[in-house]
Amino acid sequence: MQIIDSVVCGDDFTDAASIRNVYKSNGGYIAIGGQDVYAQLQYGVQGQEVWTPSVHLPVGNGTLDKGTLGIRFRNYKAGSAATVSAGLSGPKEPQITIGSGGVATPSTATPVSILAIQRKALTADLVPVVATDTIVLSVPLTMPATGGPFRVLANWSMLLALGGAATIFEGWVDDQAGGNSFFADTQTSIDVANGSGGFACSAVSRNSYANGFNTTFLLLVRSQFGFNSVKALPFAGTRGETYLEIVVLSSV
Repeated sequence: MQIIDSVVCGDDFTDAASIRNVYKSNGGYIAIGGQDVYAQLQYGVQGQEVWTPSVHLPVGNGTLDKGTLGIRFRNYKAGSAATVSAGLSGPKEPQITIGSGGVATPSTATPVSILAIQRKALTADLVPVVATDTIVLSVPLTMPATGGPFRVLANWSMLLALGGAATIFEGWVDDQAGGNSFFADTQTSIDVANGSGGFACSAVSRNSYANGFNTTFLLLVRSQFGFNSVKALPFAGTRGETYLEIVVLSSV
């Protein structure tokens, strides 16, 4: 069984507040104390694990369904630290659950609403400029005229191919002018020549946007060596695509 016990969350997802890769799990539990959190569930098959978009979970206890691969937590409001515990049982271990009692207190947080979604997929393969920030996709967006301030959830995925030396890819989102110049960022490596792979990320913007704010969100990539490409279509026998999705949220 993988367990995290009374871990204080940060404003970003961390390994300390995460359970990962419990294949064929028998389910488990979560306990959230002090403040609300954002959580993501891990799913997929071994070697192709992905995370769901972030969801708001209030203070309290809950159950993780059988088959859940993992879960990770971060603070719902920046600087308002939550304390989380969780456990996932392996396929031959008994499931442990927690009832609705205990020391949980009612949530006073305002629910988050999805106000708009814009999504764009890559239609042709792209060869990044070596050791240079290269734009993969752009999504223009204007915030609603009323109801602000707003935040955005950026979801993206890239399919990668390598024809030369091993390299490291880094991907991130830039809003160009709204104060979120580097977020939803992560990196991956392909260690063998003529390899293939992919990576993805999901994150909420650190800063908020005013009513009517107009900008273009960019998905960028940087690779350390040449002979690499970002693929528009999945490899034979696989699924997926290279895309950027921007979700406008009521401010959190």
